[in-house]
Amino acid sequence: MSEIDPSMSEEKLPRNHPDAKSGKVSWGNAMLEIEGLVWEEISRLKKNEQYYLADYLRQSLETIKRGV
Repeated sequence: MSEIDPSMSEEKLPRNHPDAKSGKVSWGNAMLEIEGLVWEEISRLKKNEQYYLADYLRQSLETIKRGV
C-alpha cells in the first residue's frame, strides 16, 4: 500500500485527532470514512430509483465490514 502524501490536501487534521500523530489513517477511521461515502451513494441511488444497485452496494459494504 502507498503512504498518504500530506501534500495532496491543504486541509490538516486537528492536533487531537488520533491519526494526526502517526501521519497515517487507521483502519478503523478509514472504514468510517468509506462507509459514510458508500451510504451517501446508496442514498443517491435510491433517490434515482436504482434499488438493485443500491442494495448490491449495501451488501458489498456489509461483506467488507464482516471481513469475509
